Amino acid sequence: MKRKNWLVFLSLAVLLLAGCALISPIPTPYGPYGNTGGYGETKIQDNVFKVAFSGNAYTSSGQVENFALLRSAEVTIENGYRYFVIVDRGTETQTDTKVWSSPDFVFGGKETHSRTDHKPRAWLTIQCFKEKPENSSTIIYDAGQVRDNIKTQYRLAGVFRPGSEPDGFGDIKWGTDISTLSTMEYIKDLSGDRISVYAKKDDKITIGRKEPFVEAGILYFFCDGKFSGGVIATKGSLNYAKLKMCGAMSSDKRTDHP
Repeated sequence: MKRKNWLVFLSLAVLLLAGCALISPIPTPYGPYGNTGGYGETKIQDNVFKVAFSGNAYTSSGQVENFALLRSAEVTIENGYRYFVIVDRGTETQTDTKVWSSPDFVFGGKETHSRTDHKPRAWLTIQCFKEKPENSSTIIYDAGQVRDNIKTQYRLAGVFRPGSEPDGFGDIKWGTDISTLSTMEYIKDLSGDRISVYAKKDDKITIGRKEPFVEAGILYFFCDGKFSGGVIATKGSLNYAKLKMCGAMSSDKRTDHP
């Protein structure tokens, strides 16, 4: 790979680098509220709760509403109840515009970028019951069924758990010393020389099962000489546009070519 021919777009990150997170475009996972969103609840009365779920820009409004309903079912069960009804509900979208700069790996200096994200949020006020209410004019939810059905739909039984992390990226283990990798070609230093960027010599990949194929490569990051992460980089803005258009990053296999 000739570095002068590469206009780099960082399109997928796999690790934290020197305290800076490179975030891949995935929806907010189900869990307590954190940096990318999540659920939270407030107890209003003994059997009345307000439950909310906030998503990031890659989370659909439908998923946000379902996760708010799932958390409502869990809150019901955790507090010793079996059924709940929705007293009030609402949705909203937060608009967030970010402007940032990144290093130009080819010509030096920095490039300025901007992005506007739309982040959905859903909230429910629920009333819980130990016995199924009679003569109710609204839907009565069985919390156990709601919980099990939504978890099955989103395959939450197999969500990430600490300790299940991969031990490397591709065929390189985390912490591998750069001096042991003879096929790496130096590209550039970042962050006060603590982080160095490398690429494998003559490393080219195509992404996609059918045309338009995306020509890309991989950049490898070494912190203090130890392997710490990698990103997929597209060759030129046209390939980057193809990558976004076909969604190959999330749905297609990678094929290596000599």
